[in-house]
Amino acid sequence: MPSYAMMVFLLPRGTCKDIETLMNEYWWTGTVGSGKGIWWRSWQGLTALKAVGGMGFRSLHETNLALLGKQAWRLVTRPNSIVARVYKARYYPNSTYDQAVEGSNPSFIWRGLLEVQRVIRDGCRRSIGDGHDTVIGKHAWLPCVDEPFVTTPVDEETFNSPVSSLFDAQNTGWDVQRMRSVFNARDASLILNIPISVQRPRDSWYWY
Repeated sequence: MPSYAMMVFLLPRGTCKDIETLMNEYWWTGTVGSGKGIWWRSWQGLTALKAVGGMGFRSLHETNLALLGKQAWRLVTRPNSIVARVYKARYYPNSTYDQAVEGSNPSFIWRGLLEVQRVIRDGCRRSIGDGHDTVIGKHAWLPCVDEPFVTTPVDEETFNSPVSSLFDAQNTGWDVQRMRSVFNARDASLILNIPISVQRPRDSWYWY
């Protein structure tokens, strides 16, 4: 398994298929290239879950995306690391990873990291602590499976404000009155159900 390469590069689907064909042939015949033996099941059957009659083998393309996703997750959760700072300076100096585009003359590694951008965007959530590092309209911070973003059409100031601006005057909980006057019933209910930490750690990313 070319695991190291798949942690860095997005392998072409044709290459993954060729490797899987060789693995399938060796699994059923014990040899490669002889053309002998019977292949009782296709590779798709072998990669199916054991619960549905498969063998639970890993799809190389999906494994490739999972390994690249781990690298992209580091860009999101460790923005001060050297590699994250280099990629941000080169490809998304004025935005975040989830808003980044391919840009001009992108490296092969960056193209692979962009391939898992949608997966990272769908799986990332913000855990609210002190509320200073999470922006109301830009981050996925609502505890909802279908739509973790605020759906209320708010003004630009509210859209770009930190979540901490929604705390009450004592800074001990949510400003309920403002919440119900600014947000629709759906958003207000979800926000009010988010517990406020007494110790107030910094906001952080977590995998939903």
